[in-house]
Amino acid sequence: MVRERFWSVLGLTLLYCLISSAANLAGLLACCVGVLFTTPVVLFWQMAAVTYLYRSWTGRPLGQGA
Repeated sequence: MVRERFWSVLGLTLLYCLISSAANLAGLLACCVGVLFTTPVVLFWQMAAVTYLYRSWTGRPLGQGA
């Protein structure tokens, strides 16, 4: 599924890593307590992105078998 869209997946992955690193660094700088709040948000962003890409590429909801 990724082979045909390698460069777009790579670009989105790098963008995601940059945004999540910035969010977690901001949480870490906020007296280390902010990491407890930014980590779940970053994980939610990741799952939302995976679900969106899977649906747009396959036309099926995530979780349905082949």
